[in-house]
Amino acid sequence: MQTNPHQNPAYKTNSKAGSALALTVIFIAILTALAAGILRAALSHRLVAVAQLRLEQALYAAEAALAEAAQLLVEQDGFITGSTLHGSGTEGDGTFGYRIQQLPGWKQFSIHATGTVNGVSRRIDIERAYFPTYANFSMWTRQNGVIYFIPGEVFDGLVHADSQMWFWSNETLGGPVFSNRVTSLAPNYGGSLSHTTFHEGFERGVTNGTLADVNFHGLRSRAQTSHSGLLLEGNTRIRIEGQRVRITNARRGWNNRRVNLQPNQLIYVADATSGHWSTRPGIVEIDGGTLDGRMTIASDGDIRINNHLRYAQDPRDDDPEAGIFSQDALGLISRDNVWVTQDAPNNLEIFGAIMATGRKAGSEGSFGVLNFQSGPPRGTLMIFGSLVQDVRGPVGTFNNWGSVSGFDKNYQFDRRFRTSAPPYYPELSNRIAFVGWSDGPVL
Repeated sequence: MQTNPHQNPAYKTNSKAGSALALTVIFIAILTALAAGILRAALSHRLVAVAQLRLEQALYAAEAALAEAAQLLVEQDGFITGSTLHGSGTEGDGTFGYRIQQLPGWKQFSIHATGTVNGVSRRIDIERAYFPTYANFSMWTRQNGVIYFIPGEVFDGLVHADSQMWFWSNETLGGPVFSNRVTSLAPNYGGSLSHTTFHEGFERGVTNGTLADVNFHGLRSRAQTSHSGLLLEGNTRIRIEGQRVRITNARRGWNNRRVNLQPNQLIYVADATSGHWSTRPGIVEIDGGTLDGRMTIASDGDIRINNHLRYAQDPRDDDPEAGIFSQDALGLISRDNVWVTQDAPNNLEIFGAIMATGRKAGSEGSFGVLNFQSGPPRGTLMIFGSLVQDVRGPVGTFNNWGSVSGFDKNYQFDRRFRTSAPPYYPELSNRIAFVGWSDGPVL
């Protein structure tokens, strides 16, 4: 007899049991797959976390390398032996290394730092490391006096005064323009800001260095011992002629003596301790000229400017796309004052960083024009560079209709000085700054 499976209860029960078993197997398989996926994801996440941790640890090691390289430069005051310096060390469970490469200019370096932890390496590259100097300022002064910033004056760099600053502006002539940050230690200001323009703000109650930190003893020592130094005593006359200077100095027996400039030349003119008293002060008369190179002239006495001071390659004509960059830089640093004399021509041009510190006993420490209040207007005094003075000195007089005597001012900041000052130019503090930071895997 044949049996109809559709009418057999036992068959139906077995069929349902088989289906349940199949579903159970499928469900277990799905759970197993999910568990395996979760396990793989957890393992993968752990591996990623471990790799990320090692990358971070390697970066910390690279940062330790950078810190050690920077500290070494600070300790050696930026003077390293040779053009390249290497170093290495350990940080936690890792190792690090660095390479310091000297760049053209004054105390300019690139730094390549690496860190390695458990076979994972990271790098940090600094395009340019440098020591900030007072040449960062378009104008810096301790004592501003009642000398006004007036209409028509434009300042591209930082401007600072410890004392109260004075501004003159009106609706007709407008007012001075400051393209960068302006700071003052004083809580107040004088005059009117009604038409004065501050592109980066005007902050008060801010300190920004002190000229008491300028180390003239160190400058003199460098001039005496360095290959690029020249130490003179007593009254000295200098004319710049490209890559050489003409020097007249009685104590050396030099009369218009030609001296070839060294890279990063430093000339220091010190007070003499013998000879006639009138010739003892380390006063420098600069008869102008055009500089092709990098040089700083420092003195115990006044620096007097008698003619135009220019560069062979005008930085304003730099063309980065064509690879044209001026390397010329002039620094003038006086322990006394820096004066423009009556012999200087009208519409005088001075390219360089000027510093009148007043560190000599009885000195004001001013940059100014001798007899500024006499005679007719002398046109414009153009300074392309930086101006630092202890007590702000006058260069001319004016009234509501314009100039009365002396010079109008046209002070333009040399932006190269933010990172590359003239040689041996005084630094703001014992620190180092970076430009162009990048990090990533070691290539």
